[in-house]
Amino acid sequence: MTDVTVRMEHSHGTNPRTGASVSQITINQSTSMSVNLNGTSENRFLDWSENPQEDHIFGKTIVQSRLIGNQTSSDGVSRPCVDIQTSVDDPNIGKFLRGEVDENLQPCDGFLIEPPLTKHHQLKECNAGLWLNVVIRSQDSKWMVEQVTSPFQFTLFIKTSG
Repeated sequence: MTDVTVRMEHSHGTNPRTGASVSQITINQSTSMSVNLNGTSENRFLDWSENPQEDHIFGKTIVQSRLIGNQTSSDGVSRPCVDIQTSVDDPNIGKFLRGEVDENLQPCDGFLIEPPLTKHHQLKECNAGLWLNVVIRSQDSKWMVEQVTSPFQFTLFIKTSG
């Protein structure tokens, strides 16, 4: 067993694939010196473009990232406005990613969300809060990860195939 350190930095940069100016999150992961496992780095460009990445842990992947908004339902429950990208027949996956059910498929009370300080063009009508939506696909089509992240909750779904 080893310690893993994750460092995240939010900045404004240029997407190398599109040349557009965009918000980006850089993630650096490292392990303690006692193991022979090198760390890895990821760049997440928040414009929903497909960005190929490759490293020794995840292999070749296509990463899409974007900011999404939040809506409060009529009963006062906060939920992310996520358009689920994972194609599975189980309706509980979408419910899980939207925070309608927890990991045990039990009803969930929603999330505590702080409103964004400014309006963001990507949020459209869902502007009561701010979430990060990330989809990572293996280029070998063996797996896919979809996550919805807020400062208080981490929701992840992994789909593997044959």
